[in-house]
Amino acid sequence: MHTRWMIRRDMVEVLQIENLSFKMPWSEEDFVKVLRQRRSVGRVVEIDEKVAGYMIYNLNKNHFEILNFAVHPDYRRQGVAEKMINHLKDKLTIERRRSIFLKVADFNLDMQLFLRSQGMRAVGVKDNHYDDDSSAYTFRYHMIAESPVNECLDMYTAA
Repeated sequence: MHTRWMIRRDMVEVLQIENLSFKMPWSEEDFVKVLRQRRSVGRVVEIDEKVAGYMIYNLNKNHFEILNFAVHPDYRRQGVAEKMINHLKDKLTIERRRSIFLKVADFNLDMQLFLRSQGMRAVGVKDNHYDDDSSAYTFRYHMIAESPVNECLDMYTAA
């Protein structure tokens, strides 16, 4: 299992995952429109040369914003989503981007529970966010800086 940049020929598999995952899926045009934006990034996770999941996110000044994120049903609960989230967590720094944000439909309990397991917390609700008038929870992961005081305390208590 490895992550890589999303490329044009991935679109067939990405659209298949999108259609299997959402009741109001993005179209190919939606993907192309977002990915053409300068600050947008597409990543996929491959298993045995097949796209198992994908993530589209924006690079903002102080945070990453995940715009679209899904795993093929055949690969769920196998670490694919965790690999994608960890990819972004590894890019967080105190000096630049310190947080990850993602909106999740209020009825998508599986995703909400997964995000909580990854250290993300619901920090807001946006009513009527989707075309079907359902609401969305905004989830956030925030990098916590290690302070020199904590490091000193850890060294002291370990002795």
